[in-house]
Amino acid sequence: MHQFGFRNKHLKIDQVQRITIIIEKTLEKKNVCSTIFLEVAQAFDKVWHDGLVHKIEQLLPAEYRKLLKSYLSDGYFRFKKEDEYKRFKQIKAGVP
Repeated sequence: MHQFGFRNKHLKIDQVQRITIIIEKTLEKKNVCSTIFLEVAQAFDKVWHDGLVHKIEQLLPAEYRKLLKSYLSDGYFRFKKEDEYKRFKQIKAGVP
């Protein structure tokens, strides 16, 4: 099993290239090649903002940190039920 998401120096294109090479070699040998791809539904719905901001501060240059932190901070939502709007609530998790 190989995981490439959220791993340093593991880009999606590297994974695609790795899989392509394995498939080509397997087919050249006239063997059967099987694979399973797993997509985790709603994987970003529970991302903890403070933890993500901490990682951003550790890993990214200042110009990117400022942009991404602003994207994650001070987000609010509210519901409308029939003709009435409910009060605003802060978004504390998830990636917009």
